[in-house]
Amino acid sequence: MKVPLPLRSKSLKKSRGHPSCSLSLLLLIAGVQFLVIGKPFPSLLMDSRSFFNLAEEEFVPEPHVSCEFNDTRSDFCELAGAIRVRGSTSEVFIVTPRRGTTAGDVVGANATWIAADATSWKMKPYTRKGESRIMNGITEFTLRLASASEAPACDVMHEDVPAVLYSNGGYCGNYYHDFNDNIIPLFITTRHLGREVQLLVTYKQAWWFGKYGEIVDGLTRHEVVDLDADARVHCYRSVTVGLRSHKDLSIDPRRAPNNVSMVDFKRFLMWRYGLPREHAIRTEEGDEERRKPRLLVVTRPSRRRFMNLEEIMAAAEDVGFEVTASDLMTPAKKQGDETVKDDSGQARMAEASATVNAFDAMLAVHGSGLTNLVFLPMNAVVMQVVPLGRMEGLAMDEYGVPPRDMNMRYLQYNITAEESTLSELYPRSHPVFMDPGPIHKQSWSLVDEIYLGKQDVRLDIARFRPVLEKALKLLRAHPKSATKTFDGDARVHCYRRVTVGLKSHKDLSIDRRRSPNNVSMVDFKRFLMWRYSLPREHAIRTEEDDEERRRPRLLIITRRSKRRFMNLEEIVAAAEEVGFEVTTSDLMTPPKKQEDEAVVDDSGQARMADASATVNAVNAMLAVHGSGLTNLVFLPMNAVVVQVVPLGGMEGLHYYTVGI
Repeated sequence: MKVPLPLRSKSLKKSRGHPSCSLSLLLLIAGVQFLVIGKPFPSLLMDSRSFFNLAEEEFVPEPHVSCEFNDTRSDFCELAGAIRVRGSTSEVFIVTPRRGTTAGDVVGANATWIAADATSWKMKPYTRKGESRIMNGITEFTLRLASASEAPACDVMHEDVPAVLYSNGGYCGNYYHDFNDNIIPLFITTRHLGREVQLLVTYKQAWWFGKYGEIVDGLTRHEVVDLDADARVHCYRSVTVGLRSHKDLSIDPRRAPNNVSMVDFKRFLMWRYGLPREHAIRTEEGDEERRKPRLLVVTRPSRRRFMNLEEIMAAAEDVGFEVTASDLMTPAKKQGDETVKDDSGQARMAEASATVNAFDAMLAVHGSGLTNLVFLPMNAVVMQVVPLGRMEGLAMDEYGVPPRDMNMRYLQYNITAEESTLSELYPRSHPVFMDPGPIHKQSWSLVDEIYLGKQDVRLDIARFRPVLEKALKLLRAHPKSATKTFDGDARVHCYRRVTVGLKSHKDLSIDRRRSPNNVSMVDFKRFLMWRYSLPREHAIRTEEDDEERRRPRLLIITRRSKRRFMNLEEIVAAAEEVGFEVTTSDLMTPPKKQEDEAVVDDSGQARMADASATVNAVNAMLAVHGSGLTNLVFLPMNAVVVQVVPLGGMEGLHYYTVGI
């Protein structure tokens, strides 16, 4: 077997053509390339076919298996080692170094989710674990412990990319369930992998991946595999079977990788759909005429409709809102009432997200249309109208808790029998009004038929008006409570709340355990991406030997005085020989027009925009210790930062100010 040379040896051999360049510097640059390319050390000692297919026991790694079968919402298993997936037989093979390996050998004798002597177990990778009616239609996968000779040979090897296997079936197609059962669990399970993950999907529906293409592309840069239509054996070093799911339309950050939250999910959607508004309007009392908050009334084409929509809109306008009504899914119209050509689900999602993000409050009857609250700006107000049928608890779980987890406010309005059109179908003494409990116990399908399928609402405006007034009040600024004069301003400024001083945790970083809403430096980085419209969230990850096709970009930050690189040309040449595409810049000199004419806009704001875009376009940064390294905040995630520390016993200071 031909063993490829380690990258470091190859880099050092090439460096002989530059005897004047520092050996330690070349080692440093080679190390940067090694990190950017992202090749694990074992992969340099054996080729991928040997890793996955070799039958000799000494070449098969010990597998690591961690499963969660006690969760009420979903089962999932995290597998590491040599993992082979065969979709045609719905099997996942966990390759072991020896025959006869059991679950007890892999996960320990104390595992409660499977018998210690078991060599296989079954899973249905869908997030509605407790609903047998739906789970009966989900493909069951068998996870097997097998030696290399017992497992099927690999057809496709994915040496450096982990995989997540799940089902796209079940309630797929219902807007609420698309987010609740698929998108949010996918976000929880894959977001920390930075798009370096491949999705293995059973019951893959092409229209679904088209409609939510912006979201899927934000979670993976790899082709989605349709397991039902692919007879090949796919091999990985890491596979997760099933998705993590915490609660209805929300995330428990305590249980999520990297502690991601629904605020992170909201910002992820803002990034993917290019949504401009992170926060809703905050009006001052009495200035509603100048800046009216915008209210979106979500309509429905059938079932649970607002029967007096015009009255509701008039009341909201009278209270102080600017009101728009929309079902959000009907394609936009051109002039002359002509439907736009692009009627794809993806186009409608982009339009719906932009529409919702432009509003400050949302009003809707309980139903999947409320799922669009994920696109509202933070601090917005969500008003849910709950129909008859003892639906208050369900409504709160599905659409009442999520807004609060996304830093929004929530108001719930429970209608009376007089406000329900069921009063036109049943006498007031009927159990539909008097005792919905037995109907719920009998079957969910009966609840769906009566309370969700036959019911529209006609709001009592006098009774509902206080809800609108409360929503408007929630969008106002805080009451007066403190005054303060400032240098250069003789006026007295009045506020309802004032914070004196700023929270600060550590050098150029944030301790999310001590920050409001647990914000982190990753949140700060995404905030900068949003404000400066930076396109790249993650750095390039090249495959071995494809550096010529996709060379990582290195930015060398120069200084005009003090701590300069005195042999800059040699450093650039060495970095290019190692495999980088190199750019040098001090990041603060204004860009030039043709004929060396300075650009007209030489403002600090313009230079910041230019510098942030320049840094975001590269994959690695090299600089001598100094303020120029602060620009690392604009680098994409997974990028590499190399700091050159001058003499003077300053290593510790340099590490804490920039290294962390």
